Amino acid sequence: MEEVKLLILTVLFELPLALLFLRKEEWQRVVLVVLGVNMISHPIVWQMLYSWDMNWFLAEACVAAFEGLIYGLIFKDRQKLALFTGVFINIVTAAIGYIFF
Repeated sequence: MEEVKLLILTVLFELPLALLFLRKEEWQRVVLVVLGVNMISHPIVWQMLYSWDMNWFLAEACVAAFEGLIYGLIFKDRQKLALFTGVFINIVTAAIGYIFF
């Protein structure tokens, strides 16, 4: 299944970046958040692209905003950094996806 392969690749790219920006001491929490957020957002993106026929750039922007907000809500003690991290890592993975897929 193409969606599962791309989900795994997304997590493989986003997880190291999230660990880089957020506290490595809380690596278990960061791993759970990255996995959880992507398990929610990834199927939604596929829905936006194929059922709603949404523009790819708009779908990726929606996901970046959604994940940034979730990161910010979960890591309240460093909310701005978490928001930035969620948006930034999604921009990186979207760019990689755009270039290579």
